[in-house]
Amino acid sequence: MRRDIGNLRAGALRGLFLCLAVALSGPLAAQEGRSVETRFATGMMSASYSDAITGYESVNYFLQARAGQIMAVAFSASNLSAYFNVWGPGADTALFAGAAAGDRFTGVLPESGRYRIQVYLMRNAARRGETARYRLDLRVSDAPPAADYADGLAGGPDWWVVRDLPPRDRLNLRAGPGTGFGVLGKIPEGAALRNLGCRMSGNSRWCEVETPGGGLRGWVSGRYLREGAAPPQLHLRPGGETEIRFADGCTLLFSPAGKQVAAGASCTPDHFARAARAVAPEGRAQGQ
Repeated sequence: MRRDIGNLRAGALRGLFLCLAVALSGPLAAQEGRSVETRFATGMMSASYSDAITGYESVNYFLQARAGQIMAVAFSASNLSAYFNVWGPGADTALFAGAAAGDRFTGVLPESGRYRIQVYLMRNAARRGETARYRLDLRVSDAPPAADYADGLAGGPDWWVVRDLPPRDRLNLRAGPGTGFGVLGKIPEGAALRNLGCRMSGNSRWCEVETPGGGLRGWVSGRYLREGAAPPQLHLRPGGETEIRFADGCTLLFSPAGKQVAAGASCTPDHFARAARAVAPEGRAQGQ
């Protein structure tokens, strides 16, 4: 009898420890939530919020919306471990999970009710007591977003720039929207890509892109794409020098060996960096 009771106690303790281990291993750290009721100004269907969270804090933004409306959310933060999720009315599963899908959401809402946008830190950052300053832009409309954005999840700017890759890593360009498709090429940090539209594949956002010269076309993970500017135009002079022209008027000149020899007065350090990438052998191969 005592042995049976001991076995029951041991089993109960093992079950308790297992539950604790599962609870502590999940990625979502948010426990201490603040709530914000989203209010749109008269005649407006958008709002912007700037705030900060530390440790296990989270902020929940609530808003009423109708089925068929289009919700667009854009998020930027000072801490790479900060993300947002979108939850439907009374839902147990997130409609959009930023940790897997990136920092932008655009989609047609499936039902009417009270939606929740949750901002939080991943558990590893929360445990260290890290802070994230962030900006959250929300928009709800009855029609597709502005003309330079495609409908629904095919949204985004005309050009992307590759950002936040792990050190010395490159972004896989795949034959289709998912990791099960073959790799067509590898895109470096800072590269410009023409946006051809995005879609969800499982819980991940994938975008069809093309290199500026049209040499490569395929699909990349949306979490490494940020809104970018059109790449500069390259003009090869008869003497072998390369002239780099930006749309805002900045012009730079590079020697045949790839060294900068002249720059216009309006050029900035960002122009210099983008021009250097464009004249590098890799940049030329991609048409940048």
